[in-house]
Amino acid sequence: MSSYATFRLGNFEFGQIRNEVDPEVLAVFTDDMLERHTESASDYYPWWRDEYPTDAESSEADHPVAVVRLAGPGPVIAARLDLMGITATEVKALLEESISSLGRRYEDNLAVGGNEYFAQYVRNTVEVASSLTVSQWQEKVCDLDAAEWSKRPFAPGSAGWMLDLIEYWEWRHVLRLLLTVWPEEQVVLDLTDLNDGGWIDDTLADSLASGALAFLRSTASAHTPIVVLTEGRTDAEFIKSALDVLYPDLQDLITFLDYEVRPEGGAGALARSVKAFAAAGIANRVVALFDNDAAARDAMRSLDIDGLPKNIVVCRYPDTELASNYPTLGPPTAAALSGHIEHANVNGLAGSIELYLGTDVLTQEDGALAPVQWRSFIQSLRAYQGEIIGKERVHKLFRLKVENYASSGGFDEAAWHGLRSILDVIISAFLDRALPEQLCEHGGRSEARIRVRQI
Repeated sequence: MSSYATFRLGNFEFGQIRNEVDPEVLAVFTDDMLERHTESASDYYPWWRDEYPTDAESSEADHPVAVVRLAGPGPVIAARLDLMGITATEVKALLEESISSLGRRYEDNLAVGGNEYFAQYVRNTVEVASSLTVSQWQEKVCDLDAAEWSKRPFAPGSAGWMLDLIEYWEWRHVLRLLLTVWPEEQVVLDLTDLNDGGWIDDTLADSLASGALAFLRSTASAHTPIVVLTEGRTDAEFIKSALDVLYPDLQDLITFLDYEVRPEGGAGALARSVKAFAAAGIANRVVALFDNDAAARDAMRSLDIDGLPKNIVVCRYPDTELASNYPTLGPPTAAALSGHIEHANVNGLAGSIELYLGTDVLTQEDGALAPVQWRSFIQSLRAYQGEIIGKERVHKLFRLKVENYASSGGFDEAAWHGLRSILDVIISAFLDRALPEQLCEHGGRSEARIRVRQI
């Protein structure tokens, strides 16, 4: 006997998956998104009153239902799909291709004879498809009325007709496209019927999502996390700590290079690693993240960034407002034998990880920010390289901040602003890149059969 998992987004149920959910779909969620509780059948099934219209009939047939479902906020699910390589850019490109191919297919039918009803339908389809844009598709679907789903065949340009364009896409691509229409809605994969039908091993239910992701990682590199390369061990440690604090729902989709494997640090070493990854044909998506200083700019000149494979992105820490007017320690003068403090824009000159850890850890006991000290002069850039004074103290204070956050649960958004800006660079690195091999994946095993019902 068949059982079905049901996909829901907000107030709409968009379709079902028969008997078994593919790991690609389960991995969209995380284990902590699993919800299990018991409801009465009369509350759980929307058709209950139609089947048992009287209170007596309903009461006699009523029974408990073990509800099993995975549910997560739309923005989190969208971010997870983005990091899996299924981005808004990609699904919009797929939609454009679906519209174009439909138009071409029906244009071929214009010359075919037939009854007038069919001929008019073909003409209407070609007319709508020839001018339809992605934004128009989104606007029309946004006004979806589930009741019209029974009115087949759909009139060209109707919401049902629009959704037919993405039928048989792989479910994750359908979901990502629908999340461009309803980005804030809750995403639910209801597994209750599969559980009732014995399709879910109850001993593994709590790890459905992580088990699915582990399976995908072992079989296809396209589903592995984004690999982040940094200049050194400390950079990786601190950015990873910020990821755990700021984006805990994404931490299993971003990984950092193990510096036991590559103990050499610095901008030059990172540039050499990028060249090695490119030469080896590494399939993983890689983000090479340089400091925002003069040494990094000099090292990056050795890279042919435009010639790198599409799965490797090279970037720097972003400019910050703090660094645009930061205290620096200049060389000694007759009036100031120990040097003198001047404020300067150190973006691109001294933007190491320390400048992103927060003013709370950069502030010294005297209340002033730990200054940048100008060091070597890089002749090729005609610029000085700077470095924070007292780095060890800053590192110690940041580690204490991480520990205090973990123990107290307190959170000061401003204190994490710099690290959030770095993480946003990583998260957005591939949003505008639809890799050719990924564009071909939408005909996967978990093809969508879309049937809309209002919940």
